[in-house]
Amino acid sequence: DEPSAGDYLSFYFNAWNIYLSNSNYNNNSDIKFVHNSGFEFGNNNYYWYDDCGNGNMLCQYFNGDVSIPSNAPEGFYDMYVWEPNTQTWIIEEDFFEIPPPRIDDIDPNEGNQGQTLSVQISGDNVMFDSGSSTYSSFRFSQWSGSNMFWGNPTGTNYNGDELYGTVSIDANQNPGVYDLEVYDYGSHQWLMMEDAFEVIQLAGQSNPSITSINPDEGDQGQTLSVQISGDNVMF
Repeated sequence: DEPSAGDYLSFYFNAWNIYLSNSNYNNNSDIKFVHNSGFEFGNNNYYWYDDCGNGNMLCQYFNGDVSIPSNAPEGFYDMYVWEPNTQTWIIEEDFFEIPPPRIDDIDPNEGNQGQTLSVQISGDNVMFDSGSSTYSSFRFSQWSGSNMFWGNPTGTNYNGDELYGTVSIDANQNPGVYDLEVYDYGSHQWLMMEDAFEVIQLAGQSNPSITSINPDEGDQGQTLSVQISGDNVMF
């Protein structure tokens, strides 16, 4: 998964002839991550081991972790690794991305007219909780905001990256595909996922449907009269 601001991120990479001290903790001067705006932050710790098995520093496998600041801007980050022998930074471009806030999924993604169901909404870099147990509102609409109906947020998971709620679909709700909009407390805007949810039409008294044909069989070459009946059908 792509990281978000405030996340704890583990990283690893292979390298050749980088003469850094092994098991370097609480020192962010050797490895850092830089946004194109100039915003940067260092790693928490790293260590390396001989990846060639030769007992030397010819090739190394680096492993470490970093706490991404909560105010880190979205976008791509380059990784800078200090090489003390040459006194230069070695740069790996676009090492990771903090994506813009977006909604990825709603589960389940369909419901019947007249049904009430529990849903789970997930996204990247979205703040579903304002910090006072006030959860993100969410709503469904068709055709630029028409036929709108709302969900009821009830909570988030432990990590706060999934929103829980319930949806009550009116028995006369227009059937078809709906866009999902969720309010993000991080960006203070509504995030849209297009064609995210479908309302399924049920046959019933308020919906036109064919119920029978009589007779319901005939022989080859036969001419017969039939009677067709239905509910709420204008013949």
